[in-house]
Amino acid sequence: MKKSKSIVDLLILLVSIVLFLVIWEGVVIIFSIDKNLLPKPSTIFSNIYTLRKLLLKHSIVTVYEAVVGLLLSLIVAIILSILLDLFKLLNKLFYPWMIISQTIPLTAVAPLFIIWFGFDSLSKVLVVMLVCFFPLVVNILTGFKEVDQDLLDLMKVMKASKLQVYLKLKIPNAFPYILSGLKISTTYAILAAVIGEWMGGKSGLGIYMSRLLHSFNTPGLFAVIFVIMFLSIFLIAIVQSLEKILIKWK
Repeated sequence: MKKSKSIVDLLILLVSIVLFLVIWEGVVIIFSIDKNLLPKPSTIFSNIYTLRKLLLKHSIVTVYEAVVGLLLSLIVAIILSILLDLFKLLNKLFYPWMIISQTIPLTAVAPLFIIWFGFDSLSKVLVVMLVCFFPLVVNILTGFKEVDQDLLDLMKVMKASKLQVYLKLKIPNAFPYILSGLKISTTYAILAAVIGEWMGGKSGLGIYMSRLLHSFNTPGLFAVIFVIMFLSIFLIAIVQSLEKILIKWK
């Protein structure tokens, strides 16, 4: 039953996308809109095919930066969440600074990271980490707080160490929350990598978009935007698939 519902939902989504593209194509043709202002979807897909080798080359770099940054932010978030959960004073001191870090515009941070860490992938990975770690920390801490108090008391009676409490109880309990935070962070990962590349880099979809903008290649820009959308959806789909596999009771 669930499988058939998923297929129906997918079909509805695909039909809505096709309908949107058809309307877009029709509007551009009817009103004779210049392709440098708003290209037709058919023109965009034609550009994707024409630029496929360059798009693939730059996409590999962007996906690498996004995935590495996402995985590192997950590791940092788990370690940081454990420390904040263990030491309440540290939580009170550090948590406001985490919130402040999320209020700083990426367009201000990315150039600084490039100055400090260079034009290579490291600066972009750090931008992705900065964006992605906060939703993960918030969700993991929520998972830690939702642990059944009776189970915690039982662990204390059994004289379990703090490490055992986290490994056997708190982290497994927070697992659904980790995946939830990972889904949120994944939506930001590609975008953060692209912004970092846009500010300065040697390769990647962001720097490629910058070059297309300077050459006033609007269809090419839309082609890159479509690729970025596809990559983001693809990464989210992977996380959702992992969620279904790893959390069988969901």
